[in-house]
Amino acid sequence: MLGALAVLLLAWAVYGLATNENLSWDVFIQYVVSGPILEGLAVTLELSVFALAIGLVLGTFIALGRMSKEPVVSNICAFYVWFLRGLPVIVQLLFWGNIALFVPAIAIGVPFTDISFGQFRVNDYLTPFTASFIGLGLAESAYMSEIIRGGIQSVDSGQREAAAALGMRSGRAMRRIIIPQALRAIVPSLGNQFSNIVKASALVSVIAGGDLLTTAQNIAAQDYRVMELLFVASFWYLVILALMTPVQSILERRMRRMDR
Repeated sequence: MLGALAVLLLAWAVYGLATNENLSWDVFIQYVVSGPILEGLAVTLELSVFALAIGLVLGTFIALGRMSKEPVVSNICAFYVWFLRGLPVIVQLLFWGNIALFVPAIAIGVPFTDISFGQFRVNDYLTPFTASFIGLGLAESAYMSEIIRGGIQSVDSGQREAAAALGMRSGRAMRRIIIPQALRAIVPSLGNQFSNIVKASALVSVIAGGDLLTTAQNIAAQDYRVMELLFVASFWYLVILALMTPVQSILERRMRRMDR
């Protein structure tokens, strides 16, 4: 009963949008596959993939650091996670996008001497795109580290003991036994995090990151068709996530098959 009611409400909402006189669907059709929108879509995908890659690499090291028996290393990694998870992603993006305001140039030389090999202006290298994927990647690494740490800790301690009994060193046991089993718990959360990255990439519009939403807003500012361009951006975000769902399902099935 509730399912049928939900379908009826959804159909009513779609019909209301389709027949709304204030919306011009010709504009939607005109821009949904236009060159600038597709370029913005490509930037969104690049940002998402780069951020995920940075998050995976840094997150793995941070997760292993948090589980280290060295208290200094463990506490530093715990502070890293606490700090980046505590700051809103939009604040981190604004920081990296405006870092040249207080660090306009970086000099390369010998510390505490007058010896200098040159300097470079931050704005020449830290473009809005670079600032965007650095900000997203660092923020993602904090969340990814917790996912990876949880996946590793989900593996039964007997696996580590068995590896030690076979004479495996901890590093080899981690690569050959622990991490392959931890992937079963990591992969579902990994797919969810990628979905979050795709949506969070829209935040780079605050520093003109050139992503899908930034492009849609720039077109809307010229044509004054704000809602139509928002629907264009929303359409492509939904398409990306719809394509990711079967990929995630395939990976999860493969993990279960490897486990058997």
